[in-house]
Amino acid sequence: MFITEDRRPQLQVGDAQPSPIDRCEVHRDVDRSLLTAVIRNGEPVTFVSGQLVTLWADDSVVFQGRAIDEYTVLDLISTADDSDLADGEQI
Repeated sequence: MFITEDRRPQLQVGDAQPSPIDRCEVHRDVDRSLLTAVIRNGEPVTFVSGQLVTLWADDSVVFQGRAIDEYTVLDLISTADDSDLADGEQI
């Protein structure tokens, strides 16, 4: 699923205030969902593994997860066993 400017997407990392992004992709599968291709001001957004990331669209939370690498966030339900988090990071 592509989330573009028409949905007014905002990204919140940790406890920071949400800030606008240009677009992103949410890939949903039976056993996991991933947030990828997050673009802000025409540039890719990077994450630190383990960071809590929340995606807002039209003033509603549409995705929440933990970064598993610098460009990918795994939804919290999929990270329930912590096996996809680096360096023993816990949920």
